[in-house]
Amino acid sequence: MSTKKVIKFPKEIVQSIKTLYETKQKITQAMAEAKKIEKKETLNISNWMFSNLPEGQESFVVDLGQYDNYNFGENKLKVTKSRTKKIIWDVSKLKEKLSKDLFKRVTDKTYYIVDMEGLVRYLKKCGVNPKKFKMYVSSEIEVNEQKLDEAFQNEEVDMKQLEGCYSLKLGEPYMRMTKWDEV
Repeated sequence: MSTKKVIKFPKEIVQSIKTLYETKQKITQAMAEAKKIEKKETLNISNWMFSNLPEGQESFVVDLGQYDNYNFGENKLKVTKSRTKKIIWDVSKLKEKLSKDLFKRVTDKTYYIVDMEGLVRYLKKCGVNPKKFKMYVSSEIEVNEQKLDEAFQNEEVDMKQLEGCYSLKLGEPYMRMTKWDEV
């Protein structure tokens, strides 16, 4: 049975540890509170934008000092409502709609060997049959969005071909605020 030896630390080190620990706790609490405020105020601004701005307008400029002498750095801000977007590709539908050559160019295929010992035994035999070889391998196909974008820019693929081959996952809205420089 082991016993832990208690070390007597210098008073200033104990105080430094206390200060650091308390500071980290305050930061954690402040971040949690900031997230709550951000969510509430983003919803408030989004609702105002929906009710008061023309459809499709996602930004506006506001003078923060219009009702008082607000001076917190910049007085005019451009407020933009943003959302993260993630494309989820349906690879099998994309394969149906693109030519074989184009599909190969805009996707990356990765093979996984699922039974290495069986593969080694089989390859040692003469006359490798490709269909039998594929029994030991699985593959994964992913759309290479950079290559697909290049094909789109080169007009090798168009939106009609991509129709039905993806879905869009929208993230939570957030407000981006930037200094407004009048031109």
